[in-house]
Amino acid sequence: MIQSNATAGIVFCESTNLSLVNSTIARNDGYGVQLGNTERERCAGRFKIAREGEIEGYGNTIPGPGDPDGNSLGGICPPGFQFLAEAGAETGP
Repeated sequence: MIQSNATAGIVFCESTNLSLVNSTIARNDGYGVQLGNTERERCAGRFKIAREGEIEGYGNTIPGPGDPDGNSLGGICPPGFQFLAEAGAETGP
C-alpha cells in the first residue's frame, strides 16, 4: 500500500518502466499515480508519451476524491493510464 504522501503516491516520467499490479494507492494529497513531477506538468495535457518506457499494470485500487480513501487530486493522471486500475492485464499507451 502506498498512502498518505504529501504529494502524489507514484510519480513517473515519460521513459519509465513501471509495472503496477494488485496494489492500493490511497489517501495521497496529490494524484494516486501521476505522469510528470512538477505542478506545471501535472495533468496539463501537454505530454507526448515517449515510447522509450513501458507502463503496465492491472487490478490496482487507486481511488479519486469522491471515495473516503481517495487521493485528493484524483486517482490517475493523465486519464490515458486508467487501465492501471482495471481487472485485466494491459500495457499502454
